[in-house]
Amino acid sequence: SKAVNDIRNQINRIAELVDQSIDNPPVILIRGETGTGKDVVAKLYHQAGSWHKKPFVHVDCASLPSELIEAELFGYERGAFTNAHQAKAGLIEVAEDGILFLDEVGELPLALQAKLLNVLERRVVRRLGSTKEHSVSARFVAATNRNLREMVSKGTFRSDLFYRLNILELVLTPLSERKEDIPVLTKYFVEKMARRYDLSTPILSTDALQLMQQHPWQGNIRELQHILERAVMMCQQGQIRADDLMLQHSSLSEPDDMQVSKIQFETLADMKLEEVEKFLIEQSLKRTAGNVSRSARELGLTRMAMRYRMEKYLL
Repeated sequence: SKAVNDIRNQINRIAELVDQSIDNPPVILIRGETGTGKDVVAKLYHQAGSWHKKPFVHVDCASLPSELIEAELFGYERGAFTNAHQAKAGLIEVAEDGILFLDEVGELPLALQAKLLNVLERRVVRRLGSTKEHSVSARFVAATNRNLREMVSKGTFRSDLFYRLNILELVLTPLSERKEDIPVLTKYFVEKMARRYDLSTPILSTDALQLMQQHPWQGNIRELQHILERAVMMCQQGQIRADDLMLQHSSLSEPDDMQVSKIQFETLADMKLEEVEKFLIEQSLKRTAGNVSRSARELGLTRMAMRYRMEKYLL
């Protein structure tokens, strides 16, 4: 589609610009709602540049505890803190000559924002407990679903870091505003899921595609992927029909928190603990249209714990 091609063209142009900036390449900032595919765009950018054979290191700033993220990013020397029994390179060093993707950069604590700015400005990093500086050769990509300009005005995000990040920006619009992309994305996800589960690639029926065009997609691309993964596994006779998508139009007329799943207690009582946990996670993701952060809060889990369970249950 035109929108997908536009993004690819922008990525290619930016990759060419960054390739020419040898000494201090600019940071790429990807902005968009949760689930709009910011991580996919970051990976496309990695593939587009001369650095495509170098590491791609994904750092989820929202899921790492604030007390751990500094050690993860900067690394540490032996004895730098309790349990630091041996030296470890930080992720900034691990991403040498490649891409360091700072996902949800708006979640970084203020103190760490200052240290990140120093790395971006001086292109050096110092491990915790060390006086030696290592040169930084990684290129940085940052992503956020937050309004960083608003955070700057509230004092929760450093203005100097914001202006350092806001040089080259890619804005991803919600899927509800670019429904012409649905057929292209659907083809991609259906083929991907069929490969993952070693199944033949099903075709999408006309009524299924029509239903997808009418759906609000509040969870954006992540919701689309979640819906299609289930449909690929559940469909019959090599075709995904509208019923296989399990899209509930009632969500258009009811607020998310009113969509309480109706299941008899006797059914739950017959289920194993893991089955109950999987069921509750599935229902929560359905209510939040695939929004992982909201589901985690609803279930009283950290984002990291939620992602672990989603991987465990193949959700």
